[in-house]
Amino acid sequence: PSSFFEKYSLLKTGILIPFNMEPVPSPFSPSEFSAGHGPWTVDNRVRTRAGRTLLGGVWPGGGTTLRLEGGVPPGATALAHVPVPDAGLYLGAEVRKALAEAGVEVAGGVLRGTVLDAPAPRRLLYEHRTPLAEALAVMNERSHNLYAALLFKRAGAALTGRGSWASGERAVAEMLARRRLGDAGRTRIVDGSGLSLDNRVTAGLLAQCLASFDQDLLRGPVLEASLPVSGQTGTLQGRLGGPGLAGRVRAKTGTLNDVRVRSLCGYAAGPPGHPGYAFAIVLNGAGASHARIDELVAEIARAR
Repeated sequence: PSSFFEKYSLLKTGILIPFNMEPVPSPFSPSEFSAGHGPWTVDNRVRTRAGRTLLGGVWPGGGTTLRLEGGVPPGATALAHVPVPDAGLYLGAEVRKALAEAGVEVAGGVLRGTVLDAPAPRRLLYEHRTPLAEALAVMNERSHNLYAALLFKRAGAALTGRGSWASGERAVAEMLARRRLGDAGRTRIVDGSGLSLDNRVTAGLLAQCLASFDQDLLRGPVLEASLPVSGQTGTLQGRLGGPGLAGRVRAKTGTLNDVRVRSLCGYAAGPPGHPGYAFAIVLNGAGASHARIDELVAEIARAR
């Protein structure tokens, strides 16, 4: 749906462009930015304002204009990663820029076209494979919906030989069954990002799944290392960074604005000499907020 395209940037490519935001002295004035080249225009609505850094980008109207939104506090700098709507055009723009910097004169702009069938057999020049740990780190630290969708289908392909929403759903169901985490068919995961309103899962099952992976010496460390760290990295860089909390929580955030859902699932280190905890908090409705979740996580981290 077009609403998902705008709000969550569910695009056809996994390429991300970085935007460095620099605050300006005047409050509520547009912050300055620098970014990679591309065949689009930028509508910069990021403002210099008090509070925590909050940055994002959407592509309203089909991906010809990038709208940057959010705020940067005075004296701070921030980096935002925004997915690219057309990887081919972006690559062409970068190649054109590199040629120009090397002194090669390039006429015209970057266009999308069709490559005619060559008479000679085609030869694969290079194949890139991303290790799972690296893909998980991008997915979890940046809350990257496309990576989640692709890994979901990749799990389905590993199980059935064909990656699809249906095979991904089956792969998740079989994983839960192998770990004896089934709940009589009440759980249903139909996408990798959690954006679909057809997903059904309880906080209890999520916590049990995290606890199961914590006991998995092969896969558990890979999962935990991919999660944002409180007050330090990813989507938790600006959260849970107070005394006694910074660096002690690794967790994945979750947000659905249309139906007001807020969640946080992961691991909290216990006080010295005490074990840590696997936790999952899912709040629905008007009272759901990240602030309330952070209060609950702080209580968990202090528990003995």
